[in-house]
Formats: sequence, C-alpha cells, structure tokens
Amino acid sequence: MKKNLFWLSCLFIAGCGNSNSDAFVGKWSRIQDGGSKLNISLDIQKNGDTYLVKRTMPSFVDSSTRTHSMPAVYKDGLLQVPSELLTYSVDKKTGHITDGKSEYEKTAK
Repeated sequence: MKKNLFWLSCLFIAGCGNSNSDAFVGKWSRIQDGGSKLNISLDIQKNGDTYLVKRTMPSFVDSSTRTHSMPAVYKDGLLQVPSELLTYSVDKKTGHITDGKSEYEKTAK
C-alpha cells in the first residue's frame, strides 16, 4: 500500500511540473501550403513566467532575412503575442502550432 502511494505521489508531482505551455518551446518551421511561399521560422523560448517569440522571415524591402523578437504570454492554453495581435495554439493531433493563418512544425528543441 505504501509503495503504491509513493508511486502515485511521484506521478502527481511529475504531472504538476510539466506544463502544457512547454509544448510551444523550441524551433519551428512554417509548413508550405499552396498559397504563400514565404519561408518563416519561429524560435520560442521561455523567459521566466513569459515567453519570447523570435520570428525570422524574408524582408519585403530587400533579399535579406529579418528576425523580430516579440514578448508573449501563456493564457488559457494559448500563447499570445499582444504586440502583434497573434495567438498560437497547439494542434493536439499533429503537434504543430498555428496562428490561424499558417501552420508550423517543430524542427528542434
């Protein structure tokens, strides 16, 4: 009985430490669809209680690529970037994230 209680306690503690918000952390690449051919990547990092989203994409001015860093917060299962009016969610079937327009697959942690 004590042994079962010990393992149950371990599972409970491990489950509490693993937040769904950690599913956003890592490097992501935009999945190319039939529309836009823009190569966009995301690097999402945990920054204390908040997150930092680094979006890299081609510049509209020249042929270089630009990285834009944006603070984000995790709320109600979504990663919200208030400055850009963006909200990312995780598709539980594929593990991809989406902002409602584009879909991204994880490339690295």
